[in-house]
Amino acid sequence: MGFLDRILLLVAMLSLVFLSLFALLLAFGLLSLEQLGTSIAYLYGRYDLGLVALLLLLASLRLLYLALGRRGQGRGISSRTELGELKISFAAVENLIQKTVRQVKGARETKVRVKGTPGGVAVKLHLVVNPEENVPALSKMIQEAICEQVRETMGIEVDEVSIFIANIGQEALGKKVE
Repeated sequence: MGFLDRILLLVAMLSLVFLSLFALLLAFGLLSLEQLGTSIAYLYGRYDLGLVALLLLLASLRLLYLALGRRGQGRGISSRTELGELKISFAAVENLIQKTVRQVKGARETKVRVKGTPGGVAVKLHLVVNPEENVPALSKMIQEAICEQVRETMGIEVDEVSIFIANIGQEALGKKVE
């Protein structure tokens, strides 16, 4: 969900809270229908109210589209073989990459994002590495391991592996500080 969709969701939820509170006030008699009638008569013909209502309608329709839209479709890569079609989800590729990175000494935590490209996939990694590791050498080793493992296991070419070192991990707890 993108930034604009999150803003639309916030506006829609705040509007829903406002309408719920308004309905509760009507239900418990704290607001009368006569007051509501005079308020609506006052708002009749106001273009700013129409604009706000139109924006809320568009936000609601966008959120409805997101909620009912196709989930999981297009979140993978497919190829055609002699016997049929092969589809591999990006989640499966991400899991394979996480397992591959866990096997590399010096890498601790990782977050993986995979995006389809015309030639295969592009990988973005956020890593936490051990403090004693040489970061450029570790990064190159991880990039090569990912490309090789994904190619051998899934038959998918990795076009790019972008690595972001999010943090340097703490020393192991068993080591003494001198």
